[in-house]
Amino acid sequence: MDLYWLDTSGDSAWETLDNWNTAADGSGDAPTAVPWVDGAYADSNLYYPTNEGSTDNNSTISGNATCYVPIHNYGTINGGSFTTDVNNNSVINGGTFSVILHSPNSNGVINYAVVTFDIENYVSGTIYDGIYSGYVNNGYSGYSDGGYIAGGTYSIDGFNNYNGTIDFPNISVTSGGDPYTGNWLGQVWDNGSWAGGLPIGDLYYTGAGGNPLWETLTNWNTAADGSGLTPTEIPWTNTDGSTNASNLYDASGGAGILINSIIDQSLAVNGTCDISSVINRGTIYGGTFSGDSSVNDSGTINNGTFSGNYFYNYSTINGGTFSGSGFFNPETIYGGTFSGDGFENGGQIYGGTFSNNGFLNYNGSFCGTFTGTNFDNSYGYVFNADIRGSFNNVPNGFDPNDYATGPTFAPLGQVFDTYFSGPSTGTTAGPLGPYYVYCDSIGAIKYPTPTGGGGGGIDISRLLGLPFFIKI
Repeated sequence: MDLYWLDTSGDSAWETLDNWNTAADGSGDAPTAVPWVDGAYADSNLYYPTNEGSTDNNSTISGNATCYVPIHNYGTINGGSFTTDVNNNSVINGGTFSVILHSPNSNGVINYAVVTFDIENYVSGTIYDGIYSGYVNNGYSGYSDGGYIAGGTYSIDGFNNYNGTIDFPNISVTSGGDPYTGNWLGQVWDNGSWAGGLPIGDLYYTGAGGNPLWETLTNWNTAADGSGLTPTEIPWTNTDGSTNASNLYDASGGAGILINSIIDQSLAVNGTCDISSVINRGTIYGGTFSGDSSVNDSGTINNGTFSGNYFYNYSTINGGTFSGSGFFNPETIYGGTFSGDGFENGGQIYGGTFSNNGFLNYNGSFCGTFTGTNFDNSYGYVFNADIRGSFNNVPNGFDPNDYATGPTFAPLGQVFDTYFSGPSTGTTAGPLGPYYVYCDSIGAIKYPTPTGGGGGGIDISRLLGLPFFIKI
């Protein structure tokens, strides 16, 4: 038995039984239950004889027939065939729509639908899945917030992305009904599936987005004057790969930029960032940074190349290559390669290789390999380290033949279990080399091992843990 929408009560409510009738002229009977709710009248077609107004649905509806009545959906649509406009302000889990389907605001969620006509997804509406073979408008001209497409299959014929967001890897695209191969919306597609982003070329940080954030796409442009294109991904985040080869330049006048993202987790970036005053609060896995005065603020650096001068580490470095001069570490380093002049450590260094000319360990802890010159342990703490370079501030009276006690480093700091093979360059002491010195207690150098000349040998006492020197 078919039903007719007459809106007799004038309240526009789908749930008001008197708004429905078994006759188009109202001479029949009202239904005994709400159509398409809990299986009632599920096989009934729902007609719209007056062609005036629309109905507001606040229920969960699903039918096995066709609805010709325009709907403002504030409830849930789980199924049915709809041939007149549907304005979705709530949830659609299923159904076939050969009409304009509007999903106009953040409450408009489509988990699945089949739309053969138009879909209007704007003002933060979200589409998670479905098949959309008609025209698609994602976002809407004049609205500040665009729609979000998180999945589904779409025809690119008549597809307009205004200011919306698309999760490209999770959608499929067609053209003329067939899976699409080619370039579309700055992306590469292969047989309907996403294959990556088109390289966009070099990018300029203009600051046009009104904030200093790396993540604001409108801060970036392919032209220094902002007349070019805005990228489709946050630079170097490997979202679609379109910026992996992009060199990044500053066109902001030195405003500085703040990173909150994960940079190059896929280790695919081969561009260079020539921007000074980069502040990292995210995680950096790769990329080359050549600008000066960068700061690892509250972020993490796992790898990457940093050649700029005056780098400040206020957080954690697990690895990377740092060649700039004037490196300052008041926090934590677990690894990496450091070669610039003038390194100052006031934090904790648990590993890494340091070939700096001039290393000041001032009130810091050092457990790494030093191959540079002029290591100065000023009130610092050195343990399980390998000092192969030159060491400053060795006290007077150092006797490399005094295997019993040796001199003390106290007042200049504490040294534990550390090997020295380089010469001292301090003016108050003779050279350490060619002796190999082992320190096994606070402030005391023990077991200097001659490595050349007539007294050469191998100190196996260190290997056996004996309190005296044995050479073979």
